[in-house]
Amino acid sequence: MSDEIPVGALAAPPTASAGAAAPPPRQPRALVTERLMNMADHCMHDHLLRQAAEMYFEMLHRPGAGDPETDHARRCLLEIAEHYELTGKPHQARGIYEQLL
Repeated sequence: MSDEIPVGALAAPPTASAGAAAPPPRQPRALVTERLMNMADHCMHDHLLRQAAEMYFEMLHRPGAGDPETDHARRCLLEIAEHYELTGKPHQARGIYEQLL
């Protein structure tokens, strides 16, 4: 048995129901951006703040990331910094604030 996955098998769009218009295909960069943002959001939800912050900062510096993505990343980074402040880790909060300037 082979562990190989056929090319396109994971990215295959769901079959559209009769009469329903299929959404326009997303560009690969937009898809990767969306998936990275989802991963960061999951890390944030699971309180893996350092990992989430790394991914959110990546979103800020990624070419092609749009305003909604960068705004979301900034808001989440501010939440992480605030959490650090409230939990007695001001040096970690300051690091985030300085990088956001």
